[in-house]
Amino acid sequence: MGIHVVRRQLPPWLTPAAVAALALGVRLYRLHWPGFWSDEGFALFLARLPLPELFSGTANDLHPPLFYLLLKAWILPGWSVVYARLFPVLCGLLTVGIVYQIGRELFSPAAGGWAALYLALAPTAIAYAREVRMYALLLLLATLSFYLAYRWASSSGPGLWAGWIAAMLGALYTQNLALLLLPVQNALVFWLLARQRRWRAFLPWLAGQLFVGIGYLPWFPIAFHQTVYHRPLWIERARPEQLGSLLPHLAFGEPWLSAAPENLWQWAAWIWVAAVVVLGGCLAAFRMPQARVPLIFAGLWFLLLLGTLFGLALRFPIYQEKQFLMLLAPLALLAGAGTRALPGASRGIAMAIFLLLIGPSLYNLYFVHRIADHPVEEQWQELAAYLEAELQPGDGLVIQPGAAATTLDLFLRARPDRIAYPSEYDPRVGNFYGEPATPERVEALLRPFAALHRRIWLIECCVPTFWDPGRYIPAWLDAWGEPVSIPDFPGLEVHLYQAHEPR
Repeated sequence: MGIHVVRRQLPPWLTPAAVAALALGVRLYRLHWPGFWSDEGFALFLARLPLPELFSGTANDLHPPLFYLLLKAWILPGWSVVYARLFPVLCGLLTVGIVYQIGRELFSPAAGGWAALYLALAPTAIAYAREVRMYALLLLLATLSFYLAYRWASSSGPGLWAGWIAAMLGALYTQNLALLLLPVQNALVFWLLARQRRWRAFLPWLAGQLFVGIGYLPWFPIAFHQTVYHRPLWIERARPEQLGSLLPHLAFGEPWLSAAPENLWQWAAWIWVAAVVVLGGCLAAFRMPQARVPLIFAGLWFLLLLGTLFGLALRFPIYQEKQFLMLLAPLALLAGAGTRALPGASRGIAMAIFLLLIGPSLYNLYFVHRIADHPVEEQWQELAAYLEAELQPGDGLVIQPGAAATTLDLFLRARPDRIAYPSEYDPRVGNFYGEPATPERVEALLRPFAALHRRIWLIECCVPTFWDPGRYIPAWLDAWGEPVSIPDFPGLEVHLYQAHEPR
């Protein structure tokens, strides 16, 4: 008499629920550390402004207002470092869910599960889902817009059409670089419609472009002004060789290793991508003919967007690795489809190697925090607590750059007399107006201020800075007073000066 083994089928909701729980856990772990850095503090400052000043502040900065408006609604009950960061955590969690759904519809539930798992554990996705900036929201809306564009090109439902318009407008009002999504999505939709010979569907798609254009029209002149006149001097053009590290950093994070181990790590990352994404994708196309069009769609989504972003960065100074965060969704989908097509034992090996590759990056993220385009830590909250305890009557503060005061003021209750260079931040003016420091400008600013104070605190961030590259402000204060010993505050330059005794 034979023995029949009955395999109990797992409920279909278990895989996405488990991946979502894992994604949430890795995004919440040590969410309080490090504390706010100046960009996060500035975001919270803008979100707490009255609406007219919020709009003028974003217009005079680098990014559109949607993220700040949503953050404003999020912090209506109040704010803390952890609570404010829960908003991008939510955006990151929703993106993992959307990637699962895309993979499920384009390939299979198993491929969707693998894709969602890769995105859930990607250190770069985790890092920007823990930061009070617009990047997690942009990844969410960009991914949603591609998904809705694909769905509409496959079925042309009016709800999908309206949803795509809303998602695209949301992305455009989140970051100006979202404009680059439009040519990529148009190319993909035109290809999908043409291969189905659905010529009549071109008209409603073009009408959708018109509605997006009308919706974006109020912000377009501001975006143009920001792009042309607001040039952050710390952002440079891309170099062709940077493409070699871009993909490993996107997929596996930043391990922050010395040169030789970093090179070895990058080679291992590229081999993993070649084996899982390229070879696995070819196996998927061979074994599942119905997956060929979705694979081409995901591949073109990744390659066209990468080429557009990197090509533009070669020509203009916009290169930052975080600007390529939108590539994570198609990369995860390709990796998920490729993993699903591998033989059973190979899947476990692929995941084990993936975990080995991301391990150093996760350690760096949680305990070291050497992330591109970020300081390791800026101890604004600790500095504010120290100032509260040590400020004396008559002390003065000199803050450089002036916009740094927006983060300090989140935590500092005391309001001592202060000045800033080039000026205190004003939302009606923004960060991009002023002149670099010269000995004459510093003398004119500090001489009358110093006459009123016996002690002056100099608080600087983002050093070296383009406002005082010659370090004239600390040089003037070194000549004016005696330095007083105070603790170090990582990420910040803080000095206390006691006026020289008159002779």
